[in-house]
Amino acid sequence: LLYNDDILREILLHLPPLPSSLSRASLICKHWQRLLSDPRFLCRFCAFHSRSPPLLGILNTAFEGLLQLTPTLDPLDRIPSARLSLQVGHYD
Repeated sequence: LLYNDDILREILLHLPPLPSSLSRASLICKHWQRLLSDPRFLCRFCAFHSRSPPLLGILNTAFEGLLQLTPTLDPLDRIPSARLSLQVGHYD
């Protein structure tokens, strides 16, 4: 375990600048969540990657006045569902 917050912040600073990176890393533990949600860390993260936050999507008015979000980013890097499936049945 890393107990030195300065070292941990430096490591977390190098996470990819994807919208899902910080939210996924914040799920590790409450300590990481506090570090990653600190406004000083977030400012430093944006400055380190020197880019403005990405446009996540565009809101469109669909039929009957419903709003629809059209994503502008590639899908998240998900684990293929085949890797999560289990065989069910009787084996002799």
